[in-house]
Amino acid sequence: MKKISEKFRGIIIPIVTPLTKAERLDEDAFKRLLERAVSSGVHGIFICGSMGEYPALVDEEKLNVIEKACHFVDGKTVLMANISDSSEKRVIQNIKRIEKLPIDCYVATCPFYFIYSQKELEVFFHNIADYCNKPILLYDIPDFVNQKLTPELVHSLINHPNILGIKDSSGNFSDLNQLLLRRNSNSLIYQGSTEMSYTSLVLGCDGLIPGLANLLPKTFVQLYQLVQNKEFLEAKRLQLLINKINQKIVQINWMSATKYALSILDLCSPFVTAPFQELNKDQKSAVQKILSENKIDN
Repeated sequence: MKKISEKFRGIIIPIVTPLTKAERLDEDAFKRLLERAVSSGVHGIFICGSMGEYPALVDEEKLNVIEKACHFVDGKTVLMANISDSSEKRVIQNIKRIEKLPIDCYVATCPFYFIYSQKELEVFFHNIADYCNKPILLYDIPDFVNQKLTPELVHSLINHPNILGIKDSSGNFSDLNQLLLRRNSNSLIYQGSTEMSYTSLVLGCDGLIPGLANLLPKTFVQLYQLVQNKEFLEAKRLQLLINKINQKIVQINWMSATKYALSILDLCSPFVTAPFQELNKDQKSAVQKILSENKIDN
């Protein structure tokens, strides 16, 4: 029977990928971001997730990002890396490229573009997990991959000895409730929806992987600790603050606004992968106001 390491519980930052204008990795900025993440007290870093613009990066750059993350972090915290792709063979190729690197866990969505049955997805994840030399974290994000992992399928998959658990970014509270009610002690459930953080932790999620942690790493660590200590009133206050900031960032443009905010903090450039666009003057002013009003710094 598999045993879940305590090191996987807590706050995981789905780190952004700082880019040059040519959409290449800005290594100096990446080092700054990773050092800030580690020093903030988070429990891990997720490389090349949605916030890392993974689907938009060329294969060469994806590998470069993961290699540099391993080098810069150098074992100081847990590293998770995205291996998702559009077919089983392509996912296995992604694993082969990084399987010798010091990654603690691979993360995989449903294969995207085509629509598959739940049975086909079950076989897909089992085959990937059988191949892997590291644990796999399922990643349910139906808005981006147009596929949904049902609670029944997740419950079946997490019995696999090489499947760590799931990052639930579906925003579906009913499905999350089913996952938590049917879970066993040998699996982990992470919440990926920023505004469901507090509620999910109270109900028993093992950690969070929220995009806004790029801007507020210490705030999310504090939220996690408050819930662990059953200081619920203060945790609710923090969640309300998180919600207020998150709603404004999303309204502007979640990716471009996050990177522009980080650029104001001198952590990275505001460059994003096309067809994302740079913010206009009014949007930039709105982001500056968010940082100023909420005293967000690096």
